[in-house]
Amino acid sequence: MNFIKFLWRLLKDELGRVFEYRNSIHEDISYSMKEAGAKVALTDIVIHHLGNIDRKHWEASCKRNYTMLMAEIKSGKAHILIYYHLVNSLIIMKEFKKAMEHIDYCLEKFNLAKEDPILPKLRTLRGLCCMNLYDKTKDLRLKAAAESDFLVSYGIDKNAEAAVNIAESYMIDKKWDEVIKILEPLMDNFMDTAGKNTNMPFDYKNIYLLMLRKLGDCYAIKEVWDKAEKYYREFLSIKPQDLETVDRICQVWRNCGKRGEANSLTAKAVNLWPTYYAGWGNLGAFELEMKRYVTAELFLRKALSIKPDYAEGRHNLGMILKMKGKK
Repeated sequence: MNFIKFLWRLLKDELGRVFEYRNSIHEDISYSMKEAGAKVALTDIVIHHLGNIDRKHWEASCKRNYTMLMAEIKSGKAHILIYYHLVNSLIIMKEFKKAMEHIDYCLEKFNLAKEDPILPKLRTLRGLCCMNLYDKTKDLRLKAAAESDFLVSYGIDKNAEAAVNIAESYMIDKKWDEVIKILEPLMDNFMDTAGKNTNMPFDYKNIYLLMLRKLGDCYAIKEVWDKAEKYYREFLSIKPQDLETVDRICQVWRNCGKRGEANSLTAKAVNLWPTYYAGWGNLGAFELEMKRYVTAELFLRKALSIKPDYAEGRHNLGMILKMKGKK
């Protein structure tokens, strides 16, 4: 809080500008910033919000906010941002149909200009609602509607958030080249692209990580190992303790002949994540290949103690026991 007060004093005293919060809920500062001609700059400083400590508290907060937002809407004084926050609360509450109804009302009532940053956000949120409903129903019409919303959002300002969601939909259909085509051009100038969302909430780091992961996955599936390695490496340089990506880059290394590198990182991984059964299994497979049967058996038994139905581990252990004349 002291840091926030320091920034506020700096803006007021040094820059001669006062940015004021508005709205009775989800205090918003963006209108005041736009009026003052201010611009947003990215920083590595992280401020952790400790108010919602878990999903239960988060959902309770959203329900409280929903009640207050609806009261403001019923008063007849609500503007577009009130509806935007209402939609976000409904999505967190998993009320996707209601969220879509409010989005459609906003798109019809407020006649948003193309340059308004809330427009692509609303279309992206609508697409996410459709995708969540598709996940439940497998109704392909909902998936098509989601893609349409994402493409409209992306067409407005080429924003990375919409592109990631389009890519997610393409990956369901195994359109690996289409994913690469839409995401790869955004990588070189990502910060410029992300900066277009200056007055709306935007998780730059998470979106960038999703782009890296999806590109790595697509190139791995296409067996373009050097490109897959490149994107997984970049991901891990930002978020090194992500087991899923560690597992994937190790698999890439094994596939392209870098078995030593894969084994070294896998050994580190099982120390960080002792229940990483596939890691123990891969260590066992490497030891088996090196004809170090004692350690191979040790690692494979460890993998099977964690996941008894681990088929590959059971097969490899069976080979060792057969060579040793055991049952």
